[in-house]
Formats: sequence, C-alpha cells, structure tokens
Amino acid sequence: MTTVRCSKPKCGRCRSANSAGLARPLRRWKTTSFPEIARNALVPLATLLIAIVVGLWWTGDTGVEAANREALQVGKPAVEKTVWTLLGYASSNWILFLSSFVASIVAVAVTSRSLTMLESMDAWVRGAKTMFLAILILVLAWGVARICDADHLNTAGFIVELCQGQVSVAWMPTLVFLLAAATSFATESSWTTLGLLMPLSISLTHYLLTDQNDADPNHPLMLGTIGAILAGSVFYSHCSSISDSTVLSSAMTGCDHLDHVATQLPYAGSVALVSLLFGYLPVGFRYSPIVLLPLGLIVLFMFVQFLGRSCDILVKQLSADHEPVVPVISEDQIPLGAEPAGDVPSGRPS
Repeated sequence: MTTVRCSKPKCGRCRSANSAGLARPLRRWKTTSFPEIARNALVPLATLLIAIVVGLWWTGDTGVEAANREALQVGKPAVEKTVWTLLGYASSNWILFLSSFVASIVAVAVTSRSLTMLESMDAWVRGAKTMFLAILILVLAWGVARICDADHLNTAGFIVELCQGQVSVAWMPTLVFLLAAATSFATESSWTTLGLLMPLSISLTHYLLTDQNDADPNHPLMLGTIGAILAGSVFYSHCSSISDSTVLSSAMTGCDHLDHVATQLPYAGSVALVSLLFGYLPVGFRYSPIVLLPLGLIVLFMFVQFLGRSCDILVKQLSADHEPVVPVISEDQIPLGAEPAGDVPSGRPS
C-alpha cells in the first residue's frame, strides 16, 4: 500500500471531512503490479472467448437436433453435425450478447483487488456508455434491413424488376462501389450501408447472372460485388469528419480533428480511385484479379513516389512559413527611466 495525496481537486469526500473538522488530506491507493494488470486484462478476455465457443456449440447442437426431428417427420435426410452446420444453426447474436455481458461482470469481479466496487462499477458504466451509439446504429440498421426483406417491402425484388434489361451485370461492381460510398456518407454509418446494400446487391447480381445461365455463388462478378460493398462502406470511415473511427483516432492521438481528416483524404481518395479504375471496373469485363491486384499495387507505389512528399520537407516548409515574430514595444510600454532590452526593438527612434 502506498499513501498519496488525493488527486481530485474537487473531491466531495475531502470537502465533507474538512467542513466537519475531520480533515483527511491523504487517500490510500493500492499499487497495481504487472501480474495483477495481466490478470485484469486476460481473465475477462478468456471468459469471453470460452463463453462464445461453448455457447455457439450448445445452441448450434440444439438447432441441428431440432432440424433433424423436423426432417425425420417429413421424410427428409438428417443434417450432419459439422462445424459449419453448428455455426449455421447457432444463435450467434444472442450468444455474443450474453458472452460479452458475462465477461464484463467477470471483469468487475477480477478488478476488485485493484479497485473498489464503486470504482469498478463506474468504469463499467462509462465503458457501456461508449458503446451505446454503436449499438443504437446496429439496431437501427438491423431494423431497416428487416423492413426491406422479402416478407415486408421486398426492396430487392423491386430493384431487380426496375433494373431488368437496364443494367448490365458487368457494371455491378463499379456501380455498387460508388453507391456504397455515397450511401455510407448519407447514412453516416458503415454498418447501415452493409445492412442495406448486401441483400439488395447480392440479389440483383444473382438475378442478372441467372439471365446469363451463369449463377455461380463463387462467380468473379458476385465476389467483386460483395467486395465493392465492403470497400465502399469502409471508405466512409476514412473520409468523413463525423465517423466514429475518425473522431476516436484524432482524440486518442491528440491531433486536431479537421487536420486529421484533411490528411486522411488524399490516402483514402487515391486508394479508392485506383481500386475503381484498376479493380472493380476491369473485373466486370472478366479481367483476372491475378493481374489486376499487382497492377493496382504498382500504381499505388507510383502515386507515393511521384505525388507523395517527405515529412522532413514538409516540416522545413512549415518552419519557414512560421518564423518567430519579434515583438515591438512602443514608448508608452517602456517604464520611466528604463531602457528596453538589447534584443527587443523599440518604437523610440535611435
């Protein structure tokens, strides 16, 4: 145990003690050793991973058993228990929620030797508050995706019918990439964009490939369309000034927020342009990714070599643009009977 002075300038406990005449200027803190820090970090993480694995296996096994009972009643073959079928029949959302909650409770219990219960619960509440906005966005995105499914608005069916004979499947990766980038900026969320465009774009691409008698799930155009949705959604996170990842990055590094956004734009914009011109556009016309990926890397390397600037050169330019200004003292600011310092110019004529 080490005894240090209370670090809170407005500690209510100290003010109450002082007003009662029982001054307690010292507060006891327990020194946390490295093994305790490792235990506080690793035990909740291990609990989370173990709970997820056990929960997915348990719910998946229960789901496969229920599916086999239904299949037996209608005379269908039983479902084989494999890793993929267990994951497919598992209640992943429910298990992830329960596992994270249990791990957070374990974290509070484990830190009881380093923190008081009040401090542990305060940290738990503050951590939960940081996740509130992300959870809210996810819930709204899931709600929009549910409304747009085939049982409600059937947005995918509407777009498929609207684009029948109007859009070529070769343009799907390019159009989806641009649409995902625009949608992510409009909705201010990458997750919402994924929830909106994944079912729509995959359904439309599958329909257009079916017209060509080439509806393969591993078709290059299908894979390119899915990749375009992911890339266009993530593009927003690097360019928007209101993206959570951009805000947190600038806050954690102590960088000015708008300066961080301005320095991100050239990198994200150049990569997006190269991906569009040397990736999604040619892959729609059956060019092999084996050729396009190295070509895109070469173009990005040329971007850096010919358009990039060295940090040392930028520092020298900024230093030259911001030379120190020497203050000029007027005669009114010079005390009576005093002369200004030798290095400070005066408004008094020599």
